[in-house]
Amino acid sequence: MEKIFLYNLNSPKGRLIRRLCEQMGIPVDEVPREDYAQPIGVVVEMPGFVRHASVYSGPAFTDEIMLFRGFDDATLSRFLNRYRQAGIDKVDLKASLTPHNVLWNSFQLHDELLREHRLMTGD
Repeated sequence: MEKIFLYNLNSPKGRLIRRLCEQMGIPVDEVPREDYAQPIGVVVEMPGFVRHASVYSGPAFTDEIMLFRGFDDATLSRFLNRYRQAGIDKVDLKASLTPHNVLWNSFQLHDELLREHRLMTGD
């Protein structure tokens, strides 16, 4: 089942994203900072992943991220088209859940997405 996980989108833009998701029947969750050190598999509620006992309380990144779980190409394209049509400001860092990144934590995901974004944009 599709679900979108948001980082640092407790904002007017995040409310617009949530409203679009509601219209499309896509569940959405905000990832709390306390979960940033957990494996992404835990964050996205994948079976077989075990939550670490410790709760992260250190500094957090502030970049916005959208993480897509369970989207096929057609559903992702439909969502992104509706997103653009709604005129919602873009979120630069986006990822689909993969067998590789499911093992990372949120900091590793953030760093890789930021690296890829900078390579693509020349920033």
